[in-house]
Amino acid sequence: MTRYTGGETVKSGFYWNPRHWAVTLVEHQGGVLPGEHDERYLRLPVLMYMSEPAEAPSRADEVSTGESLVLGACAVAVVLFGIFPNHWLPSLDWARASVAMLF
Repeated sequence: MTRYTGGETVKSGFYWNPRHWAVTLVEHQGGVLPGEHDERYLRLPVLMYMSEPAEAPSRADEVSTGESLVLGACAVAVVLFGIFPNHWLPSLDWARASVAMLF
């Protein structure tokens, strides 16, 4: 994040003053931040968090067979590892042994 000081000419947007915990709005291009040179400001990325999302097209009907198979395989693996952890995890002793050789 870029830091700005009081009295500096900046772009329009929202700026946060951490000393006073206040948000300042600069309404037009080339506006000046209030305060002296010892006042610090950070520009807030408002468009990312405080604006309404654009309408995105729905992809619910466009799920391919490959995506369904991968999602199903991951779901089965999560359930099997969750219900039977002692049955599957001892077969991974080779992974533990290879990591032990590194340290």
